[in-house]
Amino acid sequence: MSEVLSQEEIDALLSALSDGSINQELIQASDPQKVKLYDFKRPNKFSKGHFNSLLNIHENFCRGLATYLAGNLHIGVEVKILSIEQVTYDEYIRSL
Repeated sequence: MSEVLSQEEIDALLSALSDGSINQELIQASDPQKVKLYDFKRPNKFSKGHFNSLLNIHENFCRGLATYLAGNLHIGVEVKILSIEQVTYDEYIRSL
């Protein structure tokens, strides 16, 4: 399956599907376990491990930023992460 189909080959496959000359049993014999349902309204892109990694990265950034600001401003600075959450783009836009 590493070959790239030409436009003519793609058109031939589509026309063969539409006129029924391709055996439908071959198409239906594919493994149904390979298909995963995906909810586009509620995407779940990040696992707990990803969230923990993001949290560690942001905590390191906060420590570095607090050190930098305290050194340059000569005052005590505290930088905290309020939350890390996954939202859809629509929810993000509505929150602005």
